[in-house]
Amino acid sequence: MRQTLNEAQRDGRTHPRCGRCGIIWRQSGNRTGHCSGCHRTFDSLEAFDKHQVIPETGRVVCRDPAEVKRGDGSPVFESRIRDGVTYWGIPMSDAWRATLAGMRPSAGDAVALEGLPGAG
Repeated sequence: MRQTLNEAQRDGRTHPRCGRCGIIWRQSGNRTGHCSGCHRTFDSLEAFDKHQVIPETGRVVCRDPAEVKRGDGSPVFESRIRDGVTYWGIPMSDAWRATLAGMRPSAGDAVALEGLPGAG
């Protein structure tokens, strides 16, 4: 099924469109990308790179992200749908989630503005 952004979701911005499959995706710097081989869209370079292998034939082979599993059977990729487009990515580890959660200020944390231009 061809996936595209609705015109209303485009917000007047120009987004990349694949000339072969017609999908339009939101480009986020060099973090997102669309594979011209399998026509799947990825939300990181790591995910894009992991979906391809180069066997002894030397030709790049795309793997279906939904089918790629780790040794323990857990999925390597997770999918997210944004603006009607499926983006494949690498799930964040629990350890990394905990680290990020610890970096967020809580609602009760005060922020010192003294000495900042315009503060006061």
